[in-house]
Amino acid sequence: MRFLNPVFLLISLLVYNTYGQDRSLSKAETSFLRKKAQLVTGTNDFSNTKWQAIDKAVKNKRIVALGEFNHGPKEVFLLRNELIKYLHQKHNFKTILFESGIGELAWVDLQKEQLSAKQMTYGFFWGWRNQAFQELMQYVQKHQLSVGGFDVQRFGG
Repeated sequence: MRFLNPVFLLISLLVYNTYGQDRSLSKAETSFLRKKAQLVTGTNDFSNTKWQAIDKAVKNKRIVALGEFNHGPKEVFLLRNELIKYLHQKHNFKTILFESGIGELAWVDLQKEQLSAKQMTYGFFWGWRNQAFQELMQYVQKHQLSVGGFDVQRFGG
């Protein structure tokens, strides 16, 4: 009987987790997305992304918040990299704030000329320490963009 309780708890958590993440959209949500959503890319490598679809929404804005459905997939990093480059090149954004430690990224920003792109990623959660994110850090260095964090947790080494 002692074995049954933990197994039941584990199964319950798995079922709850699956159910909680598999929520269908309401008719209103579906209607909203059909009206507002725009295709920005049709290629697998994101090299032909049509970011002009967002120009009207970001024109004269000082802050643009970017979200993601998941922190892990390479495609999320590549797409976000392309969007950040576009916002810099076409709309003159020069600072990128991340959900990462304030102190860790303040140090990274102050030392970015002496750090490699890989070393710059050490101020982030381990999942961000990948090749795609290193490429963004190379872009940050090359174009002298600023990076910062807005989380109070300690992430880096």
